[in-house]
Amino acid sequence: MKVIQNLVPTSKYSIKCPNSMTAEFIVVHNTANDATAVNEIAYMIRNDNQVSFHYAIDDQEVVQGILENRNSWNAGDGGSGNGNRKGIAIEICYSKSGGEKFIAAEKLAAEFIAFKLKEKGWNISKVKKHQDFSGKYCPHRTLDMGWQRFLDMISSHLSDPGTRIMGTNVATAAQLKAYLLSKNPNPKINLDLDQFCKLWISESAAEGVRGDISFCQACHETGYFNYGGIVLPDQNNYGGIGAINGNAEGNAASFDSPQIGIRASIQHLKSYGSKDPLVNAIVDPRFQLVTRGIAPNFEDLGGRWAYPGYDKKKYSSLNAAKAAGDTYGHYIMKKYDDLIKIKVQDPDPLPDPKPDPILDPLKDQREASIKEVEQLLQSVIKILQSIN
Repeated sequence: MKVIQNLVPTSKYSIKCPNSMTAEFIVVHNTANDATAVNEIAYMIRNDNQVSFHYAIDDQEVVQGILENRNSWNAGDGGSGNGNRKGIAIEICYSKSGGEKFIAAEKLAAEFIAFKLKEKGWNISKVKKHQDFSGKYCPHRTLDMGWQRFLDMISSHLSDPGTRIMGTNVATAAQLKAYLLSKNPNPKINLDLDQFCKLWISESAAEGVRGDISFCQACHETGYFNYGGIVLPDQNNYGGIGAINGNAEGNAASFDSPQIGIRASIQHLKSYGSKDPLVNAIVDPRFQLVTRGIAPNFEDLGGRWAYPGYDKKKYSSLNAAKAAGDTYGHYIMKKYDDLIKIKVQDPDPLPDPKPDPILDPLKDQREASIKEVEQLLQSVIKILQSIN
């Protein structure tokens, strides 16, 4: 989530944020005025009052004024109070007049707080209100509208279950083929491409695994079957199984055929996604090394299937990358989002049948005979009625 920074200068640390801090929770406030987030932070920085907070949020944006590793004077519980010394303070704007702008600001705040909870690996119990620390009726408008309602808004952003590894394929083999060719017209595969894509669907269906998404994982692992890393094309290893960072070229698992390689990838995914037994005999050499069912969703694979599973240059932790939707599992799902958009043209409809030179005349004769019989029956009925 994008955050605009306008940070308190170090020259004002002694007034606004004098202590280092390891945050343990979030403290929610309402501003009790109608200023924008930008103006709220600017005013907080400009004045010399010992009143401060980390973020202000309005209906448009999130603005940060203090780094999260510094305390703020936000909770009214004294120089050593938990609210002031351990809480990330968030001010929700437009609470004086309320209305649509406040509702939108509160909505954005709920989304941002959920983002922070995910980033830090916290649950909803880590969301506090100003009132919890000093008794002040704050966040006043949020409390008027219902505190549990606001917590439920936050929870709605936490409840995304992710994409299950176990499930029914949605994409077809034809879509898999079209997607791969759109990325690489000459994939290095030791099998006819049509047959190869059909095997991803059939092998995954046998184990109850989402093979259409597993195919996207294979595209990620192999660079759309261009290779160029540790695994070589003739190894039929589509999931980087056994390819540990630092290994020499070719130092990874090898499989006798493309079908066995596909089966190994599917089985390895099942080891992460489920505790159910395998349908086919084990061909994945690392199946027994996985704690069964430890990662039920594709988004859970970062840090497990792939290590570290995120860009350490961009994020301070795996949780931070997860909160941003930017991990190994998310890379796979982004590919799947592109794949499922591929529209494969339906086969040409069957043409209207041509007249059969033998059957069609017989059909005409049969219909004529039926009409003659119907007419004869009508005549017989009339004769019988006249006799009676």
